[in-house]
Amino acid sequence: MAWQPLFRTSSPMSMAAPRPTRRWNLHSLAALVVIVLFTALILLGASKGMTARYPVTGSIVFDGRPVTGAVATFHERQSLAPVARGTTDATGRFRVISRGIWPGIEPGDYFVTISIQKPEIRGEDYVFGADLASKQFSDVRQTPLRVQVTSGAIDLGRLEFASQPSLSIERSSGQWLMSDQ
Repeated sequence: MAWQPLFRTSSPMSMAAPRPTRRWNLHSLAALVVIVLFTALILLGASKGMTARYPVTGSIVFDGRPVTGAVATFHERQSLAPVARGTTDATGRFRVISRGIWPGIEPGDYFVTISIQKPEIRGEDYVFGADLASKQFSDVRQTPLRVQVTSGAIDLGRLEFASQPSLSIERSSGQWLMSDQ
């Protein structure tokens, strides 16, 4: 005797559960319209508050070698609040990012601090060691580095640090203003 199915159906889909039909009622349509309008208003409002940002780049070198992971932080001159930062890549270059996501920085007068932390392995943990940049450059209240951003792209050039406290700045199109605050 040959094998035969227990149930005979006209199509394989007839065993599937029936699909519910969705009808748009007035409440569903109104909710969709409100969501779309709310999203549009948020996006429109966010774009109105945006001001121009200008790209700022540079490089950091320590003892003659490019530094990976060094951080240049830009602080508003009046409040000393950090508003932008750039982290160096494997070539020592950084690009400034504002508020965590926006490329560039708004026009203004900024103090710049530099942090060069050498990674260390302690036991099984990967941690950052002491800051290799002298306190003069890593403390916003002591840093002599000041940048004025007005318009256009700015290349701050190459900041060279050494094991012995010193700093050499090789300028490109940078606008460094050395100050005693």
